Amino acid sequence: MDNQQAIQLLQSTYLVIPDGQTKITLRPDETYWFHDGNVVIIARDGVAFRVYPGLLGAYSPVLRQRFQSAIMAEYIVDDLCLGRLGYICIDEPSEGFRHVLVWALRGAEAHRNEGLSETSGRFDEVFWCIRLGIDYAIPGLVAHGAQYLRRAHTPVRDEWLDMPDYLPPHFDPEHAIGVVYLTRLMNEPGLLPTAFFACTWLPASTLLRGIALPDGTRATLLKEDISRIINARSLLSYQRLAVARGVYAHPPASACHSAATGWCAQGLQMLRVRALKEQSEELSSWSVDPFATGLIQQSAALPHPYKLCQPCKEMLEMREQQWSQLSWALLPCIMDMSIPGWPNGIYQHNG
Repeated sequence: MDNQQAIQLLQSTYLVIPDGQTKITLRPDETYWFHDGNVVIIARDGVAFRVYPGLLGAYSPVLRQRFQSAIMAEYIVDDLCLGRLGYICIDEPSEGFRHVLVWALRGAEAHRNEGLSETSGRFDEVFWCIRLGIDYAIPGLVAHGAQYLRRAHTPVRDEWLDMPDYLPPHFDPEHAIGVVYLTRLMNEPGLLPTAFFACTWLPASTLLRGIALPDGTRATLLKEDISRIINARSLLSYQRLAVARGVYAHPPASACHSAATGWCAQGLQMLRVRALKEQSEELSSWSVDPFATGLIQQSAALPHPYKLCQPCKEMLEMREQQWSQLSWALLPCIMDMSIPGWPNGIYQHNG
């Protein structure tokens, strides 16, 4: 009998526990119901997995211990007893626990293809990998989810700046709170500065309310985290002002082509006044980014004859790079944190 035939039979299948009175109707999973498995795992939403305890127990000492105390029950199909099976009930929904099964029964490569892929991972998938990897003591599953977060919340500046919206692919903005939750769950402090930075873009109501997690609980920020995020908004705004002052500072390049006429010097002054005016108005905005400043692009709008010469343009590019590096180095301080090894990315992560 193949799995599909077994599933069709199990439309009227249930377990009868030892008291002889209680029946548990089984709703078999379409993939992980093996007709020769000898343990049934019943998820919170009622979906049942019939599996091989030896394989799962080899990956998870927690499950191995649970299987040892599994309750034996009569296995009934169409009112016919087909033997006895052990069963356990778990608190997780089938959607979450399926990540454990894919990892343990089919391997890491299958999980990358069917679960948390390199580019298409969603927050709930990352959550289940880390949460259940910790709960069921499966380090490889935790590392798989953590690796996905590290690609987006990296302590390496250039890699982080290449990440759209400073978030992992397919994450919504409010998932930044979930990243803080998972980072603390894994004890990965090196991910917190960029996670808190992403939180500075969230409205106050979201910071206070938190977000619903896939397991039905809520992730909420600590009071001190909310305080550091609100304080960081002002510090980031002032840092952007400092960047504008530094990038457009006098004097022009030493090899300036218009040193005699002073056109580039006047152009820099015009850019500085305009940038400080615009960014002063932004100080009341919810978040100001000291990294994506667009200062170089603004120089192209200067009227003739104040357009910058090539040496002065190259000077601006070098200054903006230097100020971006400084802003990156200051990020943990702005977030009221101390991260050993920052900003070179040489911090030690667990796992």
